[in-house]
Amino acid sequence: MKTSFVYLLRSMKDGKFYLGWTTDLKRRLEEHNAGLTRSTKSRRPFELIHYEAHLSPELAKKRERTLKRCPRMLYLFKKRALNKGAKEVVGDPTTSPKKRGFIRTLVSEGTKEVVG
Repeated sequence: MKTSFVYLLRSMKDGKFYLGWTTDLKRRLEEHNAGLTRSTKSRRPFELIHYEAHLSPELAKKRERTLKRCPRMLYLFKKRALNKGAKEVVGDPTTSPKKRGFIRTLVSEGTKEVVG
């Protein structure tokens, strides 16, 4: 299985968000910022706001589709990502697998604690 990611970007130009999935997060962010993605070319540069790691591309695609089709879930996803008290990032799914295929690690002032 190949680790895949669902990610949330924010345009530094207009402040709007972009949600997507990929198997290589660093490469995909570079593509967005280089203008190689048609849908985001005019809104660059972007900053990575949040991402979730999934154990397979199928799970990442399903999560992205769910977030894009359910406005309330997308709202909560953005709210969690923009939480001012703590920033959520994703832990390594190969070291502590969870039921749904992704892991969240809460990072607050440099200390890590597993949330789940």
